[in-house]
Order: sequence, then structure tokens, then C-alpha cells
Amino acid sequence: MNIRHFILMISCIGSLLIGAPARADWDDYAGFLAGLSLTRAPVHPGPIVAFSEVPDGAGLALLAPGPVDDVPGLRRFVVEGGRLLLAVENPEAKAVLAAFGLSLAAPPPDGERLGGHAALWVLRAPDRGLFGGVGALVTNRPIALRGVDLEPVLGWPGGDGLVHTLRLGAGEVVAVGDASLFIDLMRPVAGNAAFADRVAQWLAEGGRPVYVAIGPGALRGVRNREPPPAPWSDRLNQALESLRTRVPLSGGLARGLGLGIGLLVALLVLLRFPGGRRAGPPPARPADRAAALAGRPGGPGAAVDAGGLSRGRAADPDARPWTPEAMDP
Repeated sequence: MNIRHFILMISCIGSLLIGAPARADWDDYAGFLAGLSLTRAPVHPGPIVAFSEVPDGAGLALLAPGPVDDVPGLRRFVVEGGRLLLAVENPEAKAVLAAFGLSLAAPPPDGERLGGHAALWVLRAPDRGLFGGVGALVTNRPIALRGVDLEPVLGWPGGDGLVHTLRLGAGEVVAVGDASLFIDLMRPVAGNAAFADRVAQWLAEGGRPVYVAIGPGALRGVRNREPPPAPWSDRLNQALESLRTRVPLSGGLARGLGLGIGLLVALLVLLRFPGGRRAGPPPARPADRAAALAGRPGGPGAAVDAGGLSRGRAADPDARPWTPEAMDP
């Protein structure tokens, strides 16, 4: 054991013995929530978070989640501009991870351990982005995350990662294969607190409200969606009804006005669809569409490069990696 490993081990053991809360809720997230409060953004923690109450563009932390009631809604939340922290620690979260192109894997058998302890992995982080000033993370029985043709921003040799980042639509995701990085017992160890605070800053960036759902089943219900726009015929009827109530019309005048509007609509339909077919060039054949999609700059075959941290093809044509260096001061 070299001097660096020895110092790290002593620091970890001392933190666990001195800094650990002497109570039954040693796996509490009070320190992480305190870091969120320092951002001055509105923070909404709770054992139960109603998904319908989480606004668009908010930050959402799922700590040790299990199954989620509305996985498609969670994906839409990100696409529409939300920021999502997924800190997983059991296989029950595999459906949520799959929605973002990630799957679970076992860490490799070899790797740096703290003091030779089989459960305590040491991963040394790059000094940039989310990992600025972190140095090293010490995890407790982590789960490896595997992305489709994407390299993690922090992980083990061979491609499996502890931390993955992803930009999907207008939103971003940080997925971590160990929720214990954010608990009070592990917070004082090595650079864990610095990393958790950096993630808190990312979640709350711009003053967005942050919702924290802790444990399996903490995120409940589905997102409220805006009703689809009414058909044009319904909108026309509503406009006519509004006009009738505001401007009293005689029976004959009302019928004449209705007939005129009907003829105008029929004329517009004939102009738009002459000969029973939509004007313009014939629709592309399926083969032509596939070829155009494959050659499109942002299509499924496009390569991505996020500052040397995430490379490969995005499994989802809407998904692309993002660069944690954006958080550098």
C-alpha cells in the first residue's frame, strides 16, 4: 500500500467513526438536502412526491428508486427541459434506466478498493465539470451502468460506468450507480460531499425548483398533460357560438352566414386537395425515408463526441451526450 492509499484509508475510517450520525437513520440524506438548500432554489423533499405536481423544467432527484408509475412521463419530463438525477442501487430501477438507454451490470472483479475492503470501491475522477475539486469517490457496493455505444464520464476499464450523463431533448440526466454516495454516512468520505454538492448545483441551476423522491415508490402518479387541441370543426363551432351570443342575428341572417362559411371551407378543401390527393410531390417510399434518416447529420448513424467524455452512437435519435465541463466556473 502506497502513502496515497494509506492517507485515503485513514481519512475514510476517521470520517466513518467520527462524522457518522449516531442514530438509526444513518442512511439519511440530510447533508445532500442541506447542500441543495444552499443553492437558494426551492427544495421539495419527501418520502412521497406526486409526479403531477412537478412542474416542467424542474430538477428531480430519484434516490434509490424502485419501479416508477409513469416511466414514459419521466422521459417526457426530461425531453421537455427537466433535469433528472437517477441514483440507483438495486435491480428494481432497471425499467427507469432502460427509458434512457442504460442497463445494469456487475462491476469488474478487479479495481481499486479502500484498504482492501471488497465493498468499498475507489474511483478517481477527472478534475472538471461535475467532478471539479472532487478528487476521488468512495462507493459502497456500487452497481455498474452500461450505455448503448456510450462511454461513461466516470467508470471502470472496459466501458461500464459509475456515472453517465445524457442530454435528451431540452433536458439532462445524471445517472449514478450508487445512491450511497449521497447518504450522510458516506458523505464525509474522500470527495463524496464535493460531488454531491456539485450535483445539487446542477439540479438547481438557474433557480429551478428541485423535488427529491427518496426510496422505492417515492415518485407517485403520472404527469398532468395539457388536453390535445380541439379539432378545427369544434373551434369553428365555438367561434360561431361566441359570435351569436355577442351579436344577435335573425334566423335568416344566421343561416346565410353559416352557408357562406360552409362554402368557404369547401373551397379551401378543394384547393388544398385537388383531385382527391394532397398537392405536391408523391410521398417518399419507405426505403427512401430510411436512407434519408441514416444520412441525416443528427440521425441514428451520426457520431457524437462530448468533450472526450462520451463517445459513440446515441441509441435514441433524440438523445445525445452532454458535456459536464459546462459547469466549470
